[in-house]
Amino acid sequence: MFEIIFIVIIIIPLAVTFGGFILKQCADSDVDSTVGYRTRLSMASKEAWKLANKTCSRLWITGGIITTVISVILPFSAYLLLNEKAGLYVGVFVLLAQITAFILSVVTVENRLKLQEKNK
Repeated sequence: MFEIIFIVIIIIPLAVTFGGFILKQCADSDVDSTVGYRTRLSMASKEAWKLANKTCSRLWITGGIITTVISVILPFSAYLLLNEKAGLYVGVFVLLAQITAFILSVVTVENRLKLQEKNK
């Protein structure tokens, strides 16, 4: 079971990092209804689109790299130093932290967009 959790918690931050690089490319493109950070606020203008995709890409690339490292070190260390059950618990904790970080990145981007809209 540890192996499955370990694979999942490695794939998620790698996918987020990859998604961050895609969003980085979208920041310089026109507002797109198929690829990019797409919300009502982000698609309201070219300026909002650029801000949303740039901000989210920065968060996802940085966060993805950091969580990849954490996702390898913490659960594997618990597995080696303690036992498989400890590795599994730490892995589940890391998974929950990854989900929380993803949600917080969306909240951060939306707050930035609201602030930008308010300052117009």
